[in-house]
Amino acid sequence: MSRRLFPLKPVLIFFAASILISCASSDMNKPKGIEALKDDPRLGKQVSRLCFKGGIDGFSDPIDNTIVLRESLDSHYRVSLSGLCPNLQNAQSIAFEKSSGCARRGDHLLISESVFSLDDGIGLGPDRCFINEIYEWDRNAKDEAVGMSE
Repeated sequence: MSRRLFPLKPVLIFFAASILISCASSDMNKPKGIEALKDDPRLGKQVSRLCFKGGIDGFSDPIDNTIVLRESLDSHYRVSLSGLCPNLQNAQSIAFEKSSGCARRGDHLLISESVFSLDDGIGLGPDRCFINEIYEWDRNAKDEAVGMSE
């Protein structure tokens, strides 16, 4: 019969808890949203509004409650969002809440995981994400910066 010097279960619980706490504290120190992208060469100047002729042409790259919206082939904008936006990472449909074609700080972006509509499929509707900031986004700037340093 073997005897343990200390109970194994409490030690494992303590070890797991200390790992979770250290991960959470390091995550809290990381910059979020636009602040996390401030040194990215693709981030351009802040703009006061974003206007689309016929709706959002496309979207990509959701990072830390920001997303890139495409107005046309050469016009991209990084939009910072707040509020409850759990579907942002898996977004399939995005639209402005108001139909004027222009969005400003304080307006809402509707985000859904459904490809076919802005409904989530269970009757709750899309996420309403508050627009904090809008920045020009040059998706080719990183490539140009890399090419210049070589």
